[in-house]
Amino acid sequence: MIRQPFPLFIPGVRVTANVMNARNPRLVMMDNHFVINNTTTLTDTPLSFEMDGNAIYAYKLFISYTTSSSADLVYAWRTTPGVTPARFTHSNARDVPSLNSGAKSIHRRPSTTTPIFAGGSGVNNFHSAKEEGTFITPPGGGSATLQVAQATADASDTTIYGQNTNTFVVYERIE
Repeated sequence: MIRQPFPLFIPGVRVTANVMNARNPRLVMMDNHFVINNTTTLTDTPLSFEMDGNAIYAYKLFISYTTSSSADLVYAWRTTPGVTPARFTHSNARDVPSLNSGAKSIHRRPSTTTPIFAGGSGVNNFHSAKEEGTFITPPGGGSATLQVAQATADASDTTIYGQNTNTFVVYERIE
């Protein structure tokens, strides 16, 4: 089924700023690094955004992180009740042997609440995870907040990198 997410513009139709701005992609970046250690409890990060009601949003999430191979990273979305995500994830498998070893990767279509594991190879080695998908919002709108934890509690730091567009989400209303 092909849907027209926005009205067609024809002569005589009044165009509002709200209609035009709804088409614009939005970028949300983490301003600072976010560090966790010794926790397997999902914790809210500063990466969060609001969505209008009765809408569908497409998004792309990019995470830059470091973590030890004993801790690894877990991430998920915390959404307002009624917001329905469809997620497509790409991350390193757990227990990455080394930084450039051609490690196994995981490509999943997880359920709404499934935490995603992203492996690490040491606190000085940068890794990345990517997720794409959609959020369908209820009439009152909603929000989405990225949450992170360690897969196994470890004293070493697991860092989600902010600044300079390292960890960010691009989202746009598509209907």
